[in-house]
Amino acid sequence: MNTSIYNETVRADKPLGPNLARCFSKGIDLSNADLSNADLSNADLSGAFLSNANLSNANLSNANLSGAYLFGADLNHADLSNTDLSGAFLNGADLSGAYLFGADLTGANLFLAILSTEQLEEAKSRYDNIL
Repeated sequence: MNTSIYNETVRADKPLGPNLARCFSKGIDLSNADLSNADLSNADLSGAFLSNANLSNANLSNANLSGAYLFGADLNHADLSNTDLSGAFLNGADLSGAYLFGADLTGANLFLAILSTEQLEEAKSRYDNIL
């Protein structure tokens, strides 16, 4: 069961900690949502639809984004440390300045994603052919 807030504005100007993370469930549709500066650390967003979502400066550390759809998402300066992004679709996502230390990018699709080689080296990628 997907919960959809498509084209709705979700604002989290103040860190809401784990309370905000518990509001979301696996497979939720947050496409086009504004989650900039949100604290989503430890959230389980596996299989979530986050296409074109604004996650700039968001804290997604230790979150589960495995299999998530992040097409064109803005992850500029997001904290993705130790985040599970395995099998995620990051096509065209902006990861410039994102912190990826310890992130798992195994099987992630990074086609046209914006990020540096240094960022990839921080991640726990088992993607030998992407560097």
